[in-house]
Amino acid sequence: MSIRQWRHARLTWADAANYHESKSDRPTDWSAFVVFDERDGAIRGPGDASAHLRSRAHLLTVLDRRIVEAPGRLDYPYWVRAQLPPEERIEYHEWAGGSFTACIDAIADLCADPLDVRRRAWCLHVFVAVSDPDDPGATVTVVVLQVSHAVMAGSALPAFLGALFGADGQPLRVPGLPPAAARPQHITAAVSGVARFARWYLRLGYLTLGAVLVRRAASARSADAPTVPSPAARPAAVLAGAPGPDRVIRIVRPDLGSLVGRTYTVTAMGLAAVSLAMQRYFGERGRPVVGAHVAVPVAVGAAGAALGVNRLTAAIVPLCTEVADPRDRVAAVADALAGERRVATSPEVLHRLAGAGAVPYPLYRRAADRRDRAAAAGGFAAPAETAVTSVDCGADTGWTYHGGTFRFVAGIQSLRPGMGLVHSFSRAGEAFAVTVMSSPLLMPDLDRYATLLEEAFAEVIEATGGRRSGTGSRG
Repeated sequence: MSIRQWRHARLTWADAANYHESKSDRPTDWSAFVVFDERDGAIRGPGDASAHLRSRAHLLTVLDRRIVEAPGRLDYPYWVRAQLPPEERIEYHEWAGGSFTACIDAIADLCADPLDVRRRAWCLHVFVAVSDPDDPGATVTVVVLQVSHAVMAGSALPAFLGALFGADGQPLRVPGLPPAAARPQHITAAVSGVARFARWYLRLGYLTLGAVLVRRAASARSADAPTVPSPAARPAAVLAGAPGPDRVIRIVRPDLGSLVGRTYTVTAMGLAAVSLAMQRYFGERGRPVVGAHVAVPVAVGAAGAALGVNRLTAAIVPLCTEVADPRDRVAAVADALAGERRVATSPEVLHRLAGAGAVPYPLYRRAADRRDRAAAAGGFAAPAETAVTSVDCGADTGWTYHGGTFRFVAGIQSLRPGMGLVHSFSRAGEAFAVTVMSSPLLMPDLDRYATLLEEAFAEVIEATGGRRSGTGSRG
């Protein structure tokens, strides 16, 4: 294999970041779980799970890969084919009528155990005979998808679900995912890494000279130009601190079917609901939320081709807690979201993101390690108090698992340093689910927060034109 061919298999810096930074105390894998009916009462065993995956294997070949590191980590890791049998991609759990909440607690534990992408880039966890969250006399199957963020972003979830459970048999395609090498290429990787570092070092000399000239020119200009305050200069976040390995998950399923002539997007409405719930939860504990912000991933599409799979940047959006009226708060949040999305996808930001790929991997790892140590020591200031990600799986939800019909899907966003509360919005057909994950060290009563979030969604739905028909379901 030539160096040029190998380079196609090499991870971009954005994808490699999710591999390098994924650790036992801070996994970056993204996960989701899908709930199916078990109306026939039959319990599907591990053989059934393996058979189902085997019948879909030809649609998932793009994910048959693992990561190999360059010798001495001289260059970015790269993808190599890894054809594992279905039995090595499935973890089976006989739940025997256990509660849905207990199953969610088990899923939370799974989220704290990152994948070893050097062996496999994804796996399934199948929980059978779980008590139905809506009908105590029935049971459901819960299928958990655990995927390395290096190989797939949440935007690929609809296609992944279609390949796993759909009837049309469409092969999975992941935008930005390069072809994997047939086998490890240690010599090629080492040579490429050395050459990449040499080019960067020589280029750095020219850039250093240019920077000196720019600084001299800037010193002659007026010092009256306005400056933009750093997010880290804002007051301390109510959820600051390292989240720790423990985490709790709760599911809220607001009733969006009552909306008539909706003016605002589900994301804007959801952010307003999160804003109200956070303000009330911490207000009850004497910790007023003032000037809070939320991190919202923004897809950059084809403009972010240099980022690989993770063609994402982040919009840091104010939660507008100073706006009292729910409808006015939705409008304020929607305006702020639109403005921050424009900033996050500006040519300047995209150019900076693309330019980060020029940094040699050894230097990137050293900088990332320093940041990790600073975060562990409490010296990391997160730009936002919480995060919200949103995935729309579309209206075509004819997914089945051994005859069981689809109920709903829920995404799971990872916790991160300085942020102990995250939310994931997942919509598929008429089903809408909000997953809330938190560290109990920072939010000890997540059940109370989930109740407040339910109420806030109902309030926002009513305020924006929907009739208040109930607060949906919990899990």
